[in-house]
Amino acid sequence: AVGGTLLGVFITGMAGYAFAKLRFRGRRPLFRALLLGMVVPGQVAMLPMFLLLREMGLINTLFGAMIPVLAPIYGVFLVRQYALSIPDDLLDAARLDGAGELRIFRSVVLPTITPVLVTLGVFILMIGWYGFNPGSQLTYASTVDANITTYIGVTTTLGGCAGAITAMLFAWFKWGKPDL
Repeated sequence: AVGGTLLGVFITGMAGYAFAKLRFRGRRPLFRALLLGMVVPGQVAMLPMFLLLREMGLINTLFGAMIPVLAPIYGVFLVRQYALSIPDDLLDAARLDGAGELRIFRSVVLPTITPVLVTLGVFILMIGWYGFNPGSQLTYASTVDANITTYIGVTTTLGGCAGAITAMLFAWFKWGKPDL
């Protein structure tokens, strides 16, 4: 989980910086497509991700457990928003000094965006850590049929919803209707 977290933070940091400060063809449509991907719930992508990992032969492997958390879309968005606050003059000064883009990222951008990378690292680590629980992810079931996989995913989702609804009803009956 720690290796996947470090790799995920590095990939996400570079992608967020590229979307914020580098100019390349198709940058805006690609970023909009990524934001559109945030609308898709994780449960919808669970079965296709399992089938893709099964076809690649990565079921029951460490790398197969790391792939889903390597570059989360919310992380790219978070780092991009934070990197937009870096002054362009600072980056231009580094370019005038002869630094390439990798050197600029390592020497100027990385120290500047460290707070958001640490926050993102905590999120990625939590998601990756809980992903190693065989009951919560489907990437560990090597002989699972697609129908059983769908059943497990639906019951896991419904179980989470039932828990949330139970907690809300408990709060409602304990403390009454909130004053709005």
